[in-house]
Amino acid sequence: MAITLAEAKATLSVYVDNGVYQDDSRVIARINEAQRRLYAVRTWLGLMAKFSLPVTAGQFTLPDPTGNITAASGFGGFGLNTIIRVTTTSIPNGFLTNSEQAFIANSQSLITINKPLSSSDFRTYQVTGINPTPSSVEVTGKLNFVPAALNTDLLIIQDLDALRLMLLALWREQNGQLELSQTFEAKAVERLSVVLDKTLEGARRVAYQSTISGAQQGTLGFVRARMALDLKDGLHTDDALLLHAINRAEEHLMTRGKWFGTIKQFNISITATGEIYLPTEVDSILFSTFESARVDLFAREYDFHENGPGYRTTANSENGGVVIVDRGEDFVLNASTGLLEPRRKYFVVKPCEDPATQTLTILAKVRFIPKQVDTAYMTIQNYPAMVEMVTALMQTEKPDFFTFHENKAVELLRAELLEKRGGARLTMQVQGVGFAMGDIPHIL
Repeated sequence: MAITLAEAKATLSVYVDNGVYQDDSRVIARINEAQRRLYAVRTWLGLMAKFSLPVTAGQFTLPDPTGNITAASGFGGFGLNTIIRVTTTSIPNGFLTNSEQAFIANSQSLITINKPLSSSDFRTYQVTGINPTPSSVEVTGKLNFVPAALNTDLLIIQDLDALRLMLLALWREQNGQLELSQTFEAKAVERLSVVLDKTLEGARRVAYQSTISGAQQGTLGFVRARMALDLKDGLHTDDALLLHAINRAEEHLMTRGKWFGTIKQFNISITATGEIYLPTEVDSILFSTFESARVDLFAREYDFHENGPGYRTTANSENGGVVIVDRGEDFVLNASTGLLEPRRKYFVVKPCEDPATQTLTILAKVRFIPKQVDTAYMTIQNYPAMVEMVTALMQTEKPDFFTFHENKAVELLRAELLEKRGGARLTMQVQGVGFAMGDIPHIL
């Protein structure tokens, strides 16, 4: 049950300035001061809230305090001070919850936001990266601090024991007993921390177990939920931090080698200009073929080498064979998202008698792209390797610990690569199976 100022005054007045009558004006002032001090430390249980907000012309505005924080109106009157997460929603607009469920992150439908360039309102945001633009968004953030004034007003710190300890700390601080004051304040923070951690541990365990049972194996949602249950302190790790650690781990491992899942085949159309932009997910071409024939692939220096052919264009590339030359990387506008994306560029030298457009088949190393939504598939599907790498990244201040778990992750990926290859040959067999099995007769 939500705690009102009247209930707090009746319980806490004896701890205000060594005990005063509950209708004394000092009681409200001290209770609000205790709330303000605790509010500034951390986002406690009850301070995180979710709102469903309307989107107008692609923009939404955070709710301001209404001044009406009475028990009848609820916690929605506090409004939002900060923004942590934005997702799409179909729930009617208004205040949703400030229970432990506000801490549980569902990245199923995360969207990106930016500050509008033409707006001077720093509480208004522009929805980007999603088409069509949703009519409503679910915004998660920290409630504003609004002092309680009326007996029916709600307290933003909903823990009388923590407020009692904070009031004792304020009284000692006012009388110059600073060490004792710090002790009481630390106990108040500890009390709120224990309540928050224990409540979130149970809520996250249920949420993650439900996610595992319903998510597709290999997706970000499945990996995030399973890792939270498997890692030490995983249930005490913030959802956003865990998601960031998973992305960092995959990016780190992708820089260590070409593992199973990081090599994909693409069919690319060659235009008349000869210059092609590869899909954003392609990092570099490893091998290529054109009309069932192998194609030579050259680095960027090829056009400028002293023994090279010079800078190639369609006007001076008459050649009997197909050649691919690296032309670096450009940022190209993605029409669907409105964002600039990095894309590798190559120049293809092809026979002049070929049609204007033909298809080039490439085997490419894919680029690391951060996973943002639970339905996104991980590039590296080796879960044990990902666990080892996340464990290493969570202890970067310990070099030996980091190196041990990093090496273990790499070993797991190498073993997986060998297993996936099976009996496949990486080189062509030139010699016959019976070569050098007997004597070679004397030839006259």
